[in-house]
Amino acid sequence: MDLDDPAKALKHVLSGLIDVALRTPDQILRRRNLTQWSELEQQVFYALLDDPSFPLKRHKEGFHVSDPANLICHAASHFDLQQLSVKLTWQEFEKLVTNALEQCEFKVVKNFHFTAGARKKRWEVDVIGIRGPHLIAFDAKHWTRTTQAPSALEKAASNQKARVAALAGYSKLGDLLFQLGITHTRLTLVPAIVTLFDPPFELAQCGVPAMSIRNLSYFLQHFEVIFPKIWTIPAGTISLQRRLI
Repeated sequence: MDLDDPAKALKHVLSGLIDVALRTPDQILRRRNLTQWSELEQQVFYALLDDPSFPLKRHKEGFHVSDPANLICHAASHFDLQQLSVKLTWQEFEKLVTNALEQCEFKVVKNFHFTAGARKKRWEVDVIGIRGPHLIAFDAKHWTRTTQAPSALEKAASNQKARVAALAGYSKLGDLLFQLGITHTRLTLVPAIVTLFDPPFELAQCGVPAMSIRNLSYFLQHFEVIFPKIWTIPAGTISLQRRLI
């Protein structure tokens, strides 16, 4: 790498921070690791640190990546999308969704498998977030293009709506709530789709919200305002009560 090229230095710094955000449990870059970078890379790093909008904060043990999803969005303007997609696995993308939910005080379950319906069909939900009387079921789409055909989004939304309808009738949903320490006997289920880049926010024709990872936190923080406009389904109250007693 040409160490005198600021653009390449920035990409190297962002790449290192993505590794820290996704593959370090505490999401902290240690100072000793920073010394391994070139002088130009360190200058780039401290310029990012001084930017109030950049998700990097000083920490007693080094530097903390405070919002991994925001970091990915910053990196998107400097990396070829294919490069970024290769760097970010679908499991790591789901981790970004999980982090955003936990920061907004949702209890989270990943990769939830269940069997429901007269034909005992097996289903899977990528990420479930529960806060208060609302359960949001996310389909995390690690699409490798910045834009998708409207038909692809509509198909994904329709499929997620079907998953959530099946989950609403799942007889053992109360067991999951009990394990999470949730005592609500009336839940409203909401399907949603989250993608890497596009769309910023959109409501599919079937009433399912879809958003980029950059806008996920905003959606979660203002969920109660958006709630009346989206498709929802109540969970079976009686089955929940029986499981929670």
